[in-house]
Amino acid sequence: MPNGIRAVKFASIPVRDQDRALAVYTEQLGCRVVTDSSFDADDVDATARELAARGVAFVQPPKKTDWGTAAVVRDPDGNRFVLSTP
Repeated sequence: MPNGIRAVKFASIPVRDQDRALAVYTEQLGCRVVTDSSFDADDVDATARELAARGVAFVQPPKKTDWGTAAVVRDPDGNRFVLSTP
């Protein structure tokens, strides 16, 4: 990418088929995988209830979408984290 984007620190892109998306991003777009982490947040609703009971601030409560369920939490410094499940 000589004159385009020089670096991306983090990108979260919900996809329906991870293998297909991986092929597109690596083989076609030329991106490389630096870290590959599995998502084990299988019960976002239960996790959200547990975190809310501990005082975690939610920007978005659990919401079902066509690709899965997601909730967004915020830490005291305004950083946002997404809890999701396929």
